[in-house]
Amino acid sequence: MAADPVQEIDRFLNDDNNELARMDIDGAAAAAQPLARADGAIGPAQQEAGANQPVVPQAAVAAAVPEHQAEAAGAPLQQGQNRRDLGEHMFKVVGKFFALWFESPQPRIHEGSYMNEEITNFNVLNGTISYLQLLTVFGSLLAGAEIEIDIVTSPVEHAEGPHWDTSSDVLFYVDIQLQNIWRFDPRTGSSTYVHINNGPVGAVVPVENTADEFIAASGREVLLVKWDVNENEANPLIRKLTSIDKNRTDTRVNDGKCDPAGRFWIGTMAIEVDNYIRPNRGSLYRIGQDLFPKQVFTPVSISNGLVWNRRNDTMYYIDSPTRQLAAFDFDLKSGRLSRGRVIFDLGSYLPKSIPDGMTIDSNGHLWVALYNGSAIIQVDPIHGRRLRTVDLPAPRITSVAFGGPQLDILYVTSARFGMSEEEKEEYPFSGSVFAIRGLGVQGLPMNSFKYYYTAK
Repeated sequence: MAADPVQEIDRFLNDDNNELARMDIDGAAAAAQPLARADGAIGPAQQEAGANQPVVPQAAVAAAVPEHQAEAAGAPLQQGQNRRDLGEHMFKVVGKFFALWFESPQPRIHEGSYMNEEITNFNVLNGTISYLQLLTVFGSLLAGAEIEIDIVTSPVEHAEGPHWDTSSDVLFYVDIQLQNIWRFDPRTGSSTYVHINNGPVGAVVPVENTADEFIAASGREVLLVKWDVNENEANPLIRKLTSIDKNRTDTRVNDGKCDPAGRFWIGTMAIEVDNYIRPNRGSLYRIGQDLFPKQVFTPVSISNGLVWNRRNDTMYYIDSPTRQLAAFDFDLKSGRLSRGRVIFDLGSYLPKSIPDGMTIDSNGHLWVALYNGSAIIQVDPIHGRRLRTVDLPAPRITSVAFGGPQLDILYVTSARFGMSEEEKEEYPFSGSVFAIRGLGVQGLPMNSFKYYYTAK
């Protein structure tokens, strides 16, 4: 597999023995900024994109130091000279990259797939393009990376929550509105489903060491589902494990995943009414072996992307209408969160887009689905930078998960729910699952639910 040019450039720039790495670099305008609110919530998260203030639980921000401020504390004093030196170097490097690019062959277009070259997706901050972003783009060109996007499933209403099962090398995902759990086998191209007659289905995760048992979030309940995945099933054996949001009737489950210890994290949101989602009605819960739902924090508006880093000491989280990515220190043993901070803000980029589901690659970079943005983005959570954008042939991109035997294929879910007939005609692949190859990165294995009582 080709090396990730973004990672190679990051490694180059962060090398203390490299003079370029010690120069001042632009592009940290959206870097981490810890803020708190008296009630300890991660909201409010207004519906209107950008009309909110970033907040994280107060207990999580004690002694927090933004990463970009910590770096700036040791910045060299001779900033102007460093910039001139870097400018001269960049002039030579850019010239070389352009020369190689124009010599390279044109990408091949495969029938039934979409090609996306990382050439024009510059991240402009305050009218300037950072040196790191230029290096990232030209590094991709130098590497000759060719990205292939294949449509691998037929459309459903609201595909979400992709989960790659490494034990069987298949992809599971849900159709929230039609209350189905889907299984896609890339070896055969076949799909099967099971219907959950319990309410909207927000997430599904296999139970560890089983082939036919799953934990699913549906309505306001967490269920154990027994299903022969080789067959379509309309009435599976289901056991209710626990309920969440017990004091509400106007919410439903949304995104959920298991942490590295096998605990199930699930968030809620208000039920959509005429395409309106009432803010600050949801919560985030953690469910362990005792099956008792621990409310981690509340209120949130649309609890969404969840992912943990390779070291298992950081959890990343998205409350969608804030248009921000938050990070928390994570204690693996207890599951407790602390020192919350905003590590990336979409700001004015694709102003109608909303961050939705999220995953992480082995280099520690986040991949975020942009609902109403027709794209996914790769984000450096340490420096608060957008590294890459990949455009897709559907506007409502919902979530992402790395899969394949080498975990180097990025599976992307999308939705058609709420679209007009004209929009569906314009974007006929909305609701499909896409497979993106050629990104030059690998993901991390996803976690199963550790539950030691089987369905009867």
